[in-house]
Amino acid sequence: MNDTPPQNPQDPPVEIPDPSAALQQQLQDMMTRRQRPGGEPPAPEHDPASVSQHPAALSGMYRAAGLPRRPVKWLESNYRQPTEAGAKMEGLFAKEESTVILLGGTGTGKTCAAVAYAMAAVQNGKRVRYLTLATLCDLLEEARTQGGEEGVEFVSVRAAIMAFCEYDLLVIDEAQSGRETDATIRNLSTIVTGRHDNLRPTVLVTNAEAERLNEIFTNPIMDRAKCIAFNNHSYRK
Repeated sequence: MNDTPPQNPQDPPVEIPDPSAALQQQLQDMMTRRQRPGGEPPAPEHDPASVSQHPAALSGMYRAAGLPRRPVKWLESNYRQPTEAGAKMEGLFAKEESTVILLGGTGTGKTCAAVAYAMAAVQNGKRVRYLTLATLCDLLEEARTQGGEEGVEFVSVRAAIMAFCEYDLLVIDEAQSGRETDATIRNLSTIVTGRHDNLRPTVLVTNAEAERLNEIFTNPIMDRAKCIAFNNHSYRK
């Protein structure tokens, strides 16, 4: 267990560079609804025959990974081949970086970008897990107090941490739940650090302001992470 203490809140705020023009264009391409006349989605950049999984099988795999239905449905309705969006995200996240923090206001496309990346990973046969920080907290607390009981996913906190370290891709959304206790921060640091050391990518999605990152994430996370700021307008308006 990593006993790294939370970062001192008096530390200077993290400076997050704005996305490059190319990144902004990638996000705009992905998030803008590009329908042809009559509502037909744009032609795919990849051959649909390259995806062997049946749509129903893929839907089951997405559910098993915990991917939220709304962004999955949006991506499927705008891309005949969701891996098109996923490929954009792989380039956006830079493959040499194993930990990425997506931050920005609500409705700016953070979750949709992370889900596109996760969908591509699922289609490529990767083991993927998506959950919110609040859900992660609940699972760890359940493992601590009820581990080994029927219906409980993990027998102990240690087993839970080890399991989360084993996924090929882990997406933790809403990483500003307000439930960041010392234990939560320590366990999150242990998971992300363990995954980073084993070259397994982690995507952390947060609405937190840049100056709050030091409160939510420990030094080991911030030292390893690539931060991407979503400064565009809300697509929900």
